Amino acid sequence: MDGAEGSDGWDKLDNADGLEKANKVNGSDGLDEADKLDKGARYQDVPGFCKSVSLEEIRAKDYVLTPGRYIGLPEDEDDFDFAERFGKLKAELAEQMQEEARLNELIRQNLAKLEVKE
Repeated sequence: MDGAEGSDGWDKLDNADGLEKANKVNGSDGLDEADKLDKGARYQDVPGFCKSVSLEEIRAKDYVLTPGRYIGLPEDEDDFDFAERFGKLKAELAEQMQEEARLNELIRQNLAKLEVKE
């Protein structure tokens, strides 16, 4: 987290984990991007990475500078197909249950072979 007061009286809080996303949004090659953002060059808020906040907003949050309170979560471009993933998991579970039944039967057979002498 970095807090730097800008020339316009606003504080900028950023999260270095989102630098690649900021590069895409700001059209940068990524070289010295953190320095460019600190200087205010082509700066724009990027959800989940950086946001300019006023001192009033910081005061309202009792001067807590945890990035998540200001920056929020990134907008994930999720190509997750639930139906496809669920189908694969269901098939995997069915295979595991068949293997469980086979192993349980093998255990029963082996236990039947044991003789316990008292």
